[in-house]
Amino acid sequence: MSRKNRSKKTKKKEPPEIHSHALTRWAYLRLLGFVIILAFYNASLEITQLIGENGILPLQMFLDALQERFGNESYFIFPTFSWLDSGNTFLKVQCWLGVLSGVLLVFNIFPRTTLIFSTALYLSIATVGRDFYNFQWDSLLIETTFVSIFLAPWGFRPGITDDDKANTISIWLVRWLVFRLMFLSGLVKLLSGDTTWRDFSALEYHHLTQPLPTAIAWWLHKMPSFLHRLSVAVMFFVELIVPFCVFGPRKFRKFAFWAFTFLMIGIGVSGNYTFFNILSIVLFVTLLDDGYVRKFVPQRLRSSERTENGVGKIWLKVVKGAAVIILALSLIQISFLVVSHKGYRDGAGLMMKYVGRFRLVNHYGLFAVMTRSRPEILIQGSDDGIEWKDYQLKYKPGALDRAPP
Repeated sequence: MSRKNRSKKTKKKEPPEIHSHALTRWAYLRLLGFVIILAFYNASLEITQLIGENGILPLQMFLDALQERFGNESYFIFPTFSWLDSGNTFLKVQCWLGVLSGVLLVFNIFPRTTLIFSTALYLSIATVGRDFYNFQWDSLLIETTFVSIFLAPWGFRPGITDDDKANTISIWLVRWLVFRLMFLSGLVKLLSGDTTWRDFSALEYHHLTQPLPTAIAWWLHKMPSFLHRLSVAVMFFVELIVPFCVFGPRKFRKFAFWAFTFLMIGIGVSGNYTFFNILSIVLFVTLLDDGYVRKFVPQRLRSSERTENGVGKIWLKVVKGAAVIILALSLIQISFLVVSHKGYRDGAGLMMKYVGRFRLVNHYGLFAVMTRSRPEILIQGSDDGIEWKDYQLKYKPGALDRAPP
């Protein structure tokens, strides 16, 4: 048999699942539901101590200051349900409603509607959470749930359905988010001008100075210098080169999935970044197709009959319009990093300021400038003002005679 004939024969045997993302969508949305549960449950444990009535940054004082400065415009500038009630009970209610929305998504109950509520609830909490909810993983969760609205099917308990035009566009919206998350994380390190990234020595400081290192971070910090520099080179390859595989054939996308996933596992092993690593890996699932995902889903889903997923013309126009707007805004954000023209930066900056308050299209890039030292705040208390006692926070590094938990 000639090589040409063998190629044709192989092509004919390609399963149709490699061009479908119905199972991918099913798996992605279920996994995203678990992340939503984790994020809101975590918030429920700490939110009253952080911004509650007797918290570190009391919410009511913040809302009163906003009203005094901005008046009725405050409701638009700071979108939050807490304008209705700033008490501890209502803060808890928002968190537990968020947990419920994650549970509903896991069980495939009104997935699209559930994601709308998840987005609104976490934006509400993050807006008033200020310093405590102003991290990139908070913005990433809001943007992820937002773009997933266009990917989620409609209905009470929608079944496994074949791709439609709206689904194809929306899954590429999520992939575009994956590209920006990874590529910008590498780009900002180079553009920051930090010499530790440019001479590949950054990881010689990172494991020691990161906010919440794990016990494993101590051992990683002790690695030889050449391994630290090799790790930085691999990281730049994964963050600057591999993201372009997102737009390539399925083999390239599968490679990108595993490269991104191993990088996130490595980051998660050495430091605690709450749900950031888990959420990122869930996003990477959208790089795969049904031909690959079917190996990991329950047997009943593999053999289930596919139904044609009809989509209304109005919804298709909504998805296309959202895709154009998100693409335009994200390109403006990327260009803002590299364009130095003052007029352009002023105009683009003003636009992103208005858009940024809703955190639906965000800028990403952790550790653009590497911290080289680790100053620790020492908290002390005294009963008599003479003898002072150190307070050791349970999960905060500080004491040199114990490993980080």
